[in-house]
Amino acid sequence: MKRIDLIISVIEDCLTDFATDDYGNDYRPCCGVYIEGKHKDDCKLQQALAAARELKALKPVGEIRTIVWGGTAWSVGFVSHKKLNLRTKLYALDGVTK
Repeated sequence: MKRIDLIISVIEDCLTDFATDDYGNDYRPCCGVYIEGKHKDDCKLQQALAAARELKALKPVGEIRTIVWGGTAWSVGFVSHKKLNLRTKLYALDGVTK
């Protein structure tokens, strides 16, 4: 399982959890709403889930390719070579691309 999928899964599980107060009432510990109600609009877990889903949907805007040759790693542009064995994908956060 990818790490972002794990994060999304844990947040979804936490959103269904509940706690019980001293009077026997069940509530959502993330935003304090009683279990019968919906999450608050400003619930941090709801916001985190939305952000994680946005991150999962991102597409890479480029990549850095590295050649390991003779024990030394060389970062190169878009060169095709049989020893081109490491590719690091680059993502633009906050919609900033050039």
